[in-house]
Amino acid sequence: MPATSSISPILNLGRPHFFCTPSVWDGLLYFSLCLVIALFVRVLHSFMKAWGVKSGEHEEFSNVYNPNGTVGELAWTFFCGFNGDRHDDNWIPFGIGFLEIFVYPFLFHDGQVNIIGAWLVFKTIAQWNTWAKKHGSFNRFLLTNLFNLIISYIIALNFIVDISH
Repeated sequence: MPATSSISPILNLGRPHFFCTPSVWDGLLYFSLCLVIALFVRVLHSFMKAWGVKSGEHEEFSNVYNPNGTVGELAWTFFCGFNGDRHDDNWIPFGIGFLEIFVYPFLFHDGQVNIIGAWLVFKTIAQWNTWAKKHGSFNRFLLTNLFNLIISYIIALNFIVDISH
């Protein structure tokens, strides 16, 4: 019978037992960890995109975003995701990234890296025509996905353990 995955007791440190059952508290901690990491990735991506706009990478943004603004101002605009134009992402990439960071550790732990690979191939093919023209966007995609993979693997090694019933 295959083992199932659960969050490691390492997340139990300092848990107030009177507040929640261990599994609920561990789940909340894991969810929070993934949320913080996904927010960090969004900040990182926003700054990389802002530097791209400042360097003239996205000429189509010049009439929407102020290319003369600071990198921080542009990064804040990209981080917010709502500017009232067709380039808004409405935090959809954040949601996808959060789900990846949430699920990848379990897939790594269970040896299901083929599912992760298939998902990355699907994401890459969906934007291939755009990235053939805009290498900066593709590089940001590669870097943020590489970060997600590395951090997910670290989470899998440190926080996911086998349990038996």
